[in-house]
Amino acid sequence: MKIYYLYNSGFTIELGADALIVDYCGGKLDRPWRTPVPNDPAGYGDIYTLASHAHGDHYSAKIFDWLSERGDIRYILSDDIKAPGPALKKTAGSGRPAAFIGEGERLRSGNLDIRAYGSTDQGVSFHITAEDGTSLFHAGDLNYWHWRDESTPDEIEEALSLFTDKLSAIKKGIGKLDVAFFPVDPRLGSDYYRGAVMFCEALKPALLVPMHFAAAALPAAVFSPPEPFLNEVTRYTRVAGVGPGPGVIKK
Repeated sequence: MKIYYLYNSGFTIELGADALIVDYCGGKLDRPWRTPVPNDPAGYGDIYTLASHAHGDHYSAKIFDWLSERGDIRYILSDDIKAPGPALKKTAGSGRPAAFIGEGERLRSGNLDIRAYGSTDQGVSFHITAEDGTSLFHAGDLNYWHWRDESTPDEIEEALSLFTDKLSAIKKGIGKLDVAFFPVDPRLGSDYYRGAVMFCEALKPALLVPMHFAAAALPAAVFSPPEPFLNEVTRYTRVAGVGPGPGVIKK
């Protein structure tokens, strides 16, 4: 498995011969429509494009432009997304119509088993299991969204209750977890990594890939985990360094 950071919460994940593109909204994408060529390891088999919700920093209708180059892409979208009608007709015509999924729903697409869990904002989070058993979780906008430096105690408690409810359901449904993609957004202030620590304590992924740290920054933004965060989260997982360029996930 290889993981490439695109922008904000967007990643390309190579799973064997296939490629999984999640929450694309920008960033350099190395021709996801590449057609497999015999003895060419760069060619993709199936391409899966997932979008967790309709926010512009997680979804762009430009993902349907790829159909002009590679018409067999599989699209799995949160059911709050209003995809363009012509694009949906084209996916249907390819024999692989776009699938829409809501919280609590599950579907099989090609070599992937995909289950949608809840979010503390809009849309869903994804648990993705590959045919070889690789287990991935992409949080979308699921997080303990609170501003401890600004929010009232009641607002903080409400945010905590909502997050722990969603986290409880996820913990019940997921066993082994190889990689978790989870927001670590400095805009939240002093307690900004608390949700990621809580998630890792509950799920204990083998690897945490921070995301959503560059929503208002250039695509070239780099996440460098602060020491207090590392001191807490490395009790439960390893943390990837994330930044621009090929081979972007550094373990």
